Amino acid sequence: MDGDDQIDRLTDVFHRHAKAVLRFARRRLADESAAWDVVSDTFLTAWRHADRCPQGDREQLPWLYAIAGNAVRTHQRAVARRNALTQRIEGGVRRDEAPDPADQVIAIDAITSAMNSLSDIDQEVLRLIAWDQMTDARWGGTALGIGTSAAAVRIHRARRRLNRQLSIQRDGDPDPPSPFSAVSAARSFGGQP
Repeated sequence: MDGDDQIDRLTDVFHRHAKAVLRFARRRLADESAAWDVVSDTFLTAWRHADRCPQGDREQLPWLYAIAGNAVRTHQRAVARRNALTQRIEGGVRRDEAPDPADQVIAIDAITSAMNSLSDIDQEVLRLIAWDQMTDARWGGTALGIGTSAAAVRIHRARRRLNRQLSIQRDGDPDPPSPFSAVSAARSFGGQP
């Protein structure tokens, strides 16, 4: 592929997927300008690695999400370092830490609470499914940087963990007894199931 074809191809990739990458970044970052920075970084990286850009339209977006995910994490690490340095410089006392009234107004519903109780990887897997429609394990695996089988397992486990957390909130019963646990308990004490 000559240079002009590559420019045309990547321009087309940008026009087709930039809005989706921006939505991806906005959902993960509170700062609008940081989300735009992620879009810029994503397509700059895609440009630098144009030889790795998948040919098919359906394969390109997961590839771009993987790049954008790296850019989001890089941004989050930079913010954390900057905040740590600011606190160290200020002697650990922040004068601007007045509670935000908006935070007190926003009610946390069951799904938010359940999501927050999950691990970061489970949350990311569920976000890819819910927000980015990465329901196919192949595309989810590409976006997560893992194989299809591993993605299918992560999707299944993340959904199961979310359902368990929702059940805990609804019923207050973290692990309802399974028939198998009763059988194994009876056998371990020499009884009959």
